[in-house]
Amino acid sequence: MIENLVLEEILGCREISGFSREWINHSHNDKEKIKQIYNLLREIGLSDEKIASQVQLLGFDPSTILGNYRALSNLGIKDEKIASRAELLGINPKTIERNYNLLSRLGIKNEKIVSQANLLGFDPATIKKNYQHHIGLLRQNIEDRTSGRELLTNQAQLLGISRETISANVQYLHSLGIYYNNGFLLGTTTQLKRKKMAWLLREVFDYRTSENKKETIHRMYEFVRDNPKYLITSISNLEKEKYKIREKYTQTILKNNKLLN
Repeated sequence: MIENLVLEEILGCREISGFSREWINHSHNDKEKIKQIYNLLREIGLSDEKIASQVQLLGFDPSTILGNYRALSNLGIKDEKIASRAELLGINPKTIERNYNLLSRLGIKNEKIVSQANLLGFDPATIKKNYQHHIGLLRQNIEDRTSGRELLTNQAQLLGISRETISANVQYLHSLGIYYNNGFLLGTTTQLKRKKMAWLLREVFDYRTSENKKETIHRMYEFVRDNPKYLITSISNLEKEKYKIREKYTQTILKNNKLLN
């Protein structure tokens, strides 16, 4: 079909799913409209790779893409952020406006909304349910159910995390004795945290050759409680920092020994 030939012409041999090709074929966009949208996306800052990953946008009416772009820009969202969240260009502008107003009513400041622009594409009902759930779970004062509001308004990304993930994180971090009112700690799954602790045991604490494995696990937990940032750091970055982490652990041991003596 002509549309597929146009895709090959502008995106070369980049992989495009069959579903996306069908979407564009059924959109009835001709060659000129597809190229018009492609050029607009390039002007915003999308690379060909990014366009290929969001190729369904080429099947929208150019006026829709342009209208959504202007709406996002009017909210203060810069081209770089729009390019990183290109899926927003295909969302009903009423949804974007409704979510922006909802987040504002919840106390999220404009700069926070802009930095978490992906929330503008969520189902508004999901945002409401997450807010109601998280605010009670993350409260600072057990007697004040709304005392978790400050954390949510300062770290709005938490509104995009499922209730199940937040609950599991709170329970898991509490069991480790780690203060869990940290948006970054709550943003990854407990499974991933366990993988990182397993990496620490293996690469930093020499668990395989340890004579007292129970004591080694205990020391690892103590180290993580004092350095929860390692539960946030990606495993690839942990690999890069392995020797620094080992050195930090050695310094911790020396410091503790001095205190004991």
